[in-house]
Amino acid sequence: MFFKKISQISFIYFICVIATIFSATSHAETVLLHPELKPTDLRVFGQKENTNTIYVFSSLSCPHCTIFHKDIMPTLLNDFVKTNKAKLVYVEMPYDAKAMTGTLYSRCLKTKNYEAFMDKMFQTQQIWYNNEKPRQMMLKYALDLGEDKDLLETCVSEAQLRKTITNQRNNLSELYNITGMPSVIVVNKQSHKKFIGTDKDVIIKGIQSKLEAK
Repeated sequence: MFFKKISQISFIYFICVIATIFSATSHAETVLLHPELKPTDLRVFGQKENTNTIYVFSSLSCPHCTIFHKDIMPTLLNDFVKTNKAKLVYVEMPYDAKAMTGTLYSRCLKTKNYEAFMDKMFQTQQIWYNNEKPRQMMLKYALDLGEDKDLLETCVSEAQLRKTITNQRNNLSELYNITGMPSVIVVNKQSHKKFIGTDKDVIIKGIQSKLEAK
């Protein structure tokens, strides 16, 4: 009976080890945001050398962008980025002061905290946007992720960072004739296709078709 019990424990331990190894392997293969990005860099998901590119134009203060972030963004990352069919470049489009402040904070975070911060910002969009002191709320979101307050505030206050974000917004929106948000641009074989709005089926099928075009 004793040896039988030991055998059962050993089997359970073996299964746990295998599960741990499998989990670690799966995690290692997951393509996430590049950790070496600087605050002045656009956020790029996936392998940088991938010539297929999905640009997502979005603003933290845009209600339709919240829908896009919740319903469509996860599918883009899972179906196209993690499968290495394309890299994804996130282009922040802040046209009002509150969205710009949120964008500044998002760029100044440690890269590992970017996605969690953006999720929180979109999930609570109506709360911070209608608050008299939205900056304090954004700062709290960042500090809750373990950020250093002094380093964060110094980065957010950099005039050059604000200018860079504005230039990226203006240059890319002009290049791809962005007229509304959220917008998706798929670049493949030196040509591109544009999608506007939150129709998930249209966007996903359209991206797939464009990426498969010969």
